Amino acid sequence: MTVLRKKERSICISQREWAVMTKRLYEVAGKVFGRALYEGGQVKGKELVKKYGVKKDDLKQLQEVIKKEGLARNVEIHDREILVEGSFEGEALKPYTRPVCFYLAGIIATIYSKIEKEDVKVEETDCISTGKKVCRFVVRPLEWYEKMNEVMEII
Repeated sequence: MTVLRKKERSICISQREWAVMTKRLYEVAGKVFGRALYEGGQVKGKELVKKYGVKKDDLKQLQEVIKKEGLARNVEIHDREILVEGSFEGEALKPYTRPVCFYLAGIIATIYSKIEKEDVKVEETDCISTGKKVCRFVVRPLEWYEKMNEVMEII
């Protein structure tokens, strides 16, 4: 199905079609594809910040945006840990061998950064695609990753 949105042509694909496409791309491109999805999620996150008028100091906005956009059925936020039930990506790729919600992680990172006024990176540590009950995302300051890279270079 093709939809015209603000003079921009868009397509809608089913969860099954998403699964077929992404599984093949993971096979061919591996981690590079996951990185591309994360960055695509960051771009979408910026659009959602504008669309919903996301402001600082209210993480409930993150829950609302994810649910309204149909990216997940439920979201719980516990400081820097975000639990997601019914992730579109995770459900589509069941069963899979590793976490797969890179697009959603990118969206979360961008919206979280806007709300908390802090540059962050989001990593999915558990995923429903691997049989877990929820997808678990950990939010860390960007500096944490930079320090970890420095440590790895020393080792």
